[in-house]
Amino acid sequence: MLQIELQGPKTKQLVDLSVEKGNPNAYKQITMDGLNIMVGFGPKVYNTPFALKLEDFVMETYPGSSSPSAYESHVKIIDEGKETPYKIYMNHVLNHKGYRFFQASFDPDRMGTVLSVNHDYWGTLISYIGYGLLFLGMFVIFFWKGTHFWKLSKMLTDVNKKKAAAVFLIFLSLGLNAQKIETHGTTDGSRDHVHVPGDDHSHAPAQNVQPLDGAAPKQNSLATQWGK
Repeated sequence: MLQIELQGPKTKQLVDLSVEKGNPNAYKQITMDGLNIMVGFGPKVYNTPFALKLEDFVMETYPGSSSPSAYESHVKIIDEGKETPYKIYMNHVLNHKGYRFFQASFDPDRMGTVLSVNHDYWGTLISYIGYGLLFLGMFVIFFWKGTHFWKLSKMLTDVNKKKAAAVFLIFLSLGLNAQKIETHGTTDGSRDHVHVPGDDHSHAPAQNVQPLDGAAPKQNSLATQWGK
């Protein structure tokens, strides 16, 4: 209950009003100082340029329980003698002549529906324009040439390029300074001779080594034999 005080031209009077959510007809008629006054408390009533009729309310529950999992309102839009069916459920809004109807709740007996309505054409338009300007500003800040973020991105790109070039030069220098070992095979199937740069004995004079069996050595042959 809600108690209010009314002050008339001559007297004052306390009035008790019943407050019922969603009931705009909860009002009381009183007489004070010869005046008939209708007093009520609740939402303001607006008349829409069209009618909305509830055809059916469908609710689905979770298996094994009575808790609702989904519900929707099957309504009919009556506008200028034309009837158009429509279904309102979660994230599926009815938009008609600037009025937007959302599925909000349902009656305790689960036979009726509760819809919330929004009618703010200019507010919605200004909001969408603001979103568009916001995204445009973000695009300009991050991608437009000459902005601070563009310069910062270019600086980071240049740094990465310098790092890549330095790493390439390091690997290249390591490859040029690495020691090369070449392996050459002989024609007679003997042991391979390993040629290492920096240990070049190609200018040493050739020596004839007399084998133990007394056979004459071949001319212009270089042998390295170790005798015990």
